[in-house]
Amino acid sequence: MKKMVLIAVLVFSFCIGSESKCNSQSERLLFAISSNNCKVAKEIVNKNPKIVFETNEYGADNMEVLFTYYYVLANYDLWQDYDFNCFLDTFLQAKPNLNFYTQELNLTPLGIVAGLPTSNKIEIFDKLLKAGADIKQMPLKDSDMEILYFAIYNKDLNLMEYLLKNGAPIKKDFFGRIIFEWLSSYKTKNQTNDEIEKIRKSKDFIQDRKWALQSVDIFLKYADIKDFSDKDRLGSINPLTYFNDIEFVKKLVNLGIFDDKKELLEKAINYAKENRRFEIAEILENLKAKKAFKVL
Repeated sequence: MKKMVLIAVLVFSFCIGSESKCNSQSERLLFAISSNNCKVAKEIVNKNPKIVFETNEYGADNMEVLFTYYYVLANYDLWQDYDFNCFLDTFLQAKPNLNFYTQELNLTPLGIVAGLPTSNKIEIFDKLLKAGADIKQMPLKDSDMEILYFAIYNKDLNLMEYLLKNGAPIKKDFFGRIIFEWLSSYKTKNQTNDEIEKIRKSKDFIQDRKWALQSVDIFLKYADIKDFSDKDRLGSINPLTYFNDIEFVKKLVNLGIFDDKKELLEKAINYAKENRRFEIAEILENLKAKKAFKVL
């Protein structure tokens, strides 16, 4: 039912439900996109590659229409039978600009693909990057949200590694963002130890913790923990301390999170003591002694 509604809107807008009633080749191409007829799209683009750049009455060209339509299908879980790769390959023959922002979504093509709930993202990314899409461009218009946010927000380990491997920019708060996405849905104040332990044993908490551990391993293959901001480092350690995740804290300590930051280490120690996480406080105190930090 949902698919019929989506397609009907486009089909009747362009050609009143029939390719034979299209008034132009551009309308035929739009009809082909909406009816998943890549064969017709190929015929049209092969005869006139520049048609990819033609705009409709709303000021959107055919490449933008393709990405916007696929975005709608994907978010209604209707993307599986749509031959997007065939359309994309056809349109890329015209060597279009891939660093535009769609009018309705304010996203670049890379930004659209990064946020899709589909399993073919990496394949599409490969094609877009090879065709000139800029992985360093902000995916959302008038925003400072880098493309890595999509991988972290969707807890997509494969996309995260792919983006990092292909040179996606890393902001100084990305490291703490991993812990934030894991723990942000949980309270971090005024809970009893029994309440915290119940959370720690929950299925969702355990699953998300596994994701966070794997994310840290991936992230630090491409970044140095010492490059992250003070706020980011404390924002990583303190929530872990609150939930008494001793092993995770040990992991970050061993990775050097406080090796060059004695003031931050002292703040982390104080936070652990204030929250009665004495085993973690001891771990951090031992690090302070080992590094011979003298806190004023």
